[in-house]
Amino acid sequence: MITDSPGYGRTKALYLKWKKIQDDFVASKPVDADKEWHDRVSAMQYDLNQLSEELNDYLDLASGKIDPPELVNFDSVGTALVRWKIARGWTEEEIAERTGIDLVLIFGYINTEFRIATLEDASRVRWLFLSEQPNQPFDYCAEAIADAPNWANAQENSE
Repeated sequence: MITDSPGYGRTKALYLKWKKIQDDFVASKPVDADKEWHDRVSAMQYDLNQLSEELNDYLDLASGKIDPPELVNFDSVGTALVRWKIARGWTEEEIAERTGIDLVLIFGYINTEFRIATLEDASRVRWLFLSEQPNQPFDYCAEAIADAPNWANAQENSE
């Protein structure tokens, strides 16, 4: 998953590089191309399609063409938080400043789609995205505990 504009640029460069390699490979098609050659072309096309989907998804999310996902399903909250970050256009620095979470932790959380985040930190980021900017300090941990039944109910309803 692309998480920021530098990641988008790297993925776009990789896509263009692989597209050129595939184009050159197809252009040099031997007269007696066998199944292995065609399978290789199919595999290259599959990889290009995956990269293209990632690029388009990031652009759609960043431009507001699609909405970020609901922030209620606990199993997918990490991915959702990364997608909200993209949709809001916030940097890791802004998230760290607004939540009071150390910047190094924010980088780690985003890189791991919040799989290593504490419940309190994930809740802080979730509340930040839901309210844009908290107007006053509040107890994120208490809010997370109060919100836990909502997340559990959403999980049960999605099954």
